[in-house]
Amino acid sequence: MVGQKIGYASASKLGHDLERQLYQLESRKVDRVFTEIIFDRRADRPALQELLQCAQEGDSLIVQSMDRLARNLADLRNIVHTLTTSGVTVTFIKEDLTFNGNGEPISVMLLSVMGGVAEFERSINNERLLEEHQNVGGHSCKLTPEQLVQIRAKLASGASMESLIREYMICQETINSLLQGSGT
Repeated sequence: MVGQKIGYASASKLGHDLERQLYQLESRKVDRVFTEIIFDRRADRPALQELLQCAQEGDSLIVQSMDRLARNLADLRNIVHTLTTSGVTVTFIKEDLTFNGNGEPISVMLLSVMGGVAEFERSINNERLLEEHQNVGGHSCKLTPEQLVQIRAKLASGASMESLIREYMICQETINSLLQGSGT
């Protein structure tokens, strides 16, 4: 049974390039793409949940890399298992790997090893970003004086942290700093 080609792309406030992922998916001639920007690694991922509900036997899911599909190795193994046991083939472009649920020991090992490498890379990158953030006085993002006034006014009128994070592409630490009156 031949189904549709589905793409999934996700980015975060940490600067992952959604456009690059979409370009790679477009080059694979996908029929449908699910995209989302994730501001908090604990947040729900509605596009992924929709994809998991829509994917059917015979479909192929194409993702730029393992770390774009899952937050950690356990998450990756669970998502790939859920999809492949439903008859969906999962392909990762960066790793050049395809999983079809055949249960071959080599496939299970490759998913675990490459997923572990992706999880390790993500944690190293997060560590570096944290160091950079701390090395520039605690703030990795810059705001204009006008933006500072706007944010303070929105905070005073009850705007949510999440809406300001999305609107200004800033981190929660910056907003906390504004709340304490220290600026950026």
